[in-house]
Amino acid sequence: MQERSRLTRQHRHGCENIMSDHEIALRAALNLLRDSIECGRMPSGLPLTPDAVALHEDAVRHLEMMLGVLDAMDVNTWAMTEGP
Repeated sequence: MQERSRLTRQHRHGCENIMSDHEIALRAALNLLRDSIECGRMPSGLPLTPDAVALHEDAVRHLEMMLGVLDAMDVNTWAMTEGP
């Protein structure tokens, strides 16, 4: 099993937690979507149509909501559901 560097974030309560794989994946997806919206292009370089921009913006809102739910949950709950 490959060892991964531990990513941490500061909780609003002041304690530092290790981010779960779920949170890392959500944040990576959000960054990719935001970058595409900002530059108006897909990662492949193809331009985004206005409909695709709107779809990306909807996805960002949805993933931000999911991230908020994840943040509100107990980190240990997510750790128990993660596979080996």
